[in-house]
Amino acid sequence: QAFLPDAAGRIAASRAACRAQGGDPHISVAGGINAETGAQCAPAGADWLVAGSTVFAAPDPAAAVAALRAL
Repeated sequence: QAFLPDAAGRIAASRAACRAQGGDPHISVAGGINAETGAQCAPAGADWLVAGSTVFAAPDPAAAVAALRAL
């Protein structure tokens, strides 16, 4: 799946809507997640970044995971 450009805005809006109702959601994002797109999603409120291809296709999977965890 490709990353959708409006994902960060939708994540932030979803988190805000849930919190307005007293909720504390756990938000996961999948599809085109890498260090660049994850850097957009994490500050918007994503708790989990699902990054299969980014990790398993990387020349150094451990470095790819470390880059995502640093977000």
